[in-house]
Parts: sequence; structure tokens; C-alpha cells
Amino acid sequence: MILKIKVKPNAKENKLEKVEHPDYDYKVNIKAQPEKGKANKELINFLASEFGVARQAVILLTGETSLIKRIQIGL
Repeated sequence: MILKIKVKPNAKENKLEKVEHPDYDYKVNIKAQPEKGKANKELINFLASEFGVARQAVILLTGETSLIKRIQIGL
């Protein structure tokens, strides 16, 4: 499954929210700061726990430095 996600770093809590937007499917608040890949790492760990899969099953396809990302969940 491939998801389009908008990430908001520096949030008060990690949170996943389904939205109806033409550019993305989910909004995700992440507590980590967007520096040196910290937010991306926390995003992958958070999505793995939310979807009940291993960390290795969550792959960042595009958007490494963007707020809009494409993520593959599962293999």
C-alpha cells in the first residue's frame, strides 16, 4: 500500500489523521525536529506501530526533505 502523507514536525504529540485532500491522504504530526533525518526516522517508527508492521516494511519513497511524502507500507 502506498500512502501520500503531509508531515508536521515539532508537534506536541505523534498523531495520524485521515483527511480528504487532493494532494495527500493523511496528516501526521511528529514530535521530532526536521533536522538530520530525525523526523523521517520518527515518522517511519510511528507508522510501523500504527499499521502493525515491522519498521523495515515502511519505506520512504519520495519527499525526504519535503513535508509531503510518499510512503510504502508492507512489502
